[in-house]
Amino acid sequence: MVYYNVPLSALVETSFSHTEDETSFSHTEDETSFSHTKDETGFSHTEDETSFSHTKDETGFSHTKDETGFSHTEDETSFSHTKDETGFSHTEDETSFSHTENEHTVPARES
Repeated sequence: MVYYNVPLSALVETSFSHTEDETSFSHTEDETSFSHTKDETGFSHTEDETSFSHTKDETGFSHTKDETGFSHTEDETSFSHTKDETGFSHTEDETSFSHTENEHTVPARES
């Protein structure tokens, strides 16, 4: 499992951290940065206000924002993403975080 070091000052009212043992999920977020690791699927994701990157080892999927038909909306404090296959779904009021993805609608791309 990969861990990200985040200063305590980053954990403010609009941030949250979340861990789940079964999926090896780790997530930390503040107003300007986001990090996400998921060992079981080989998923790795990092972003800030101006950049977005997403890789998924199992499918060889890699993309940057706005390059695919991938549905993604965000502002400084909100992020949305879908994932049907694992049935994963998460909403968090303060950060307006929600996550889902249908692998059939996301084309495989190389970095």
